[in-house]
Amino acid sequence: MNIDQEIKRILEILRKRCWTIGTMESCTGGALSNAVTNIPGASDVFRYGLVAYSNEAKIKAGVEKKIIKENGVYSMNVAEEMARKVEGNVGVGITGNLPGEVFVVVRVKEKIKSEKLVVESEDKNKVEARKEMKEEVVSKAVEMIIDSI
Repeated sequence: MNIDQEIKRILEILRKRCWTIGTMESCTGGALSNAVTNIPGASDVFRYGLVAYSNEAKIKAGVEKKIIKENGVYSMNVAEEMARKVEGNVGVGITGNLPGEVFVVVRVKEKIKSEKLVVESEDKNKVEARKEMKEEVVSKAVEMIIDSI
């Protein structure tokens, strides 16, 4: 998959529908927002991307403390709340632990699509390995957005 081509496709579809997209990311550290904003003209539909790395940041962004406490910060429920709290016709929430389980949620209006990924690396302490894991998660999120819109 050519990630840039797929994101261009997403942006074209959103433009045609007069829709917007927003993201709230944790373990990817804004990698999805970065990939989207690498495409010229993304500002037509991309409203904002939030990196909510800590529990406190997620709570400030609107994720209920109770959901984090009951489910754990690395959970599908938290990712769903993240996707619901961002503005836009399409919202994406990503949380998890790299390497390990990552939860990706795409919300289109009120409809939710969720996936749990297991992202592994041979050398989890290397910077390049972390970048590759983030790219894997971003690729999955892009695929999910395309399938959802």
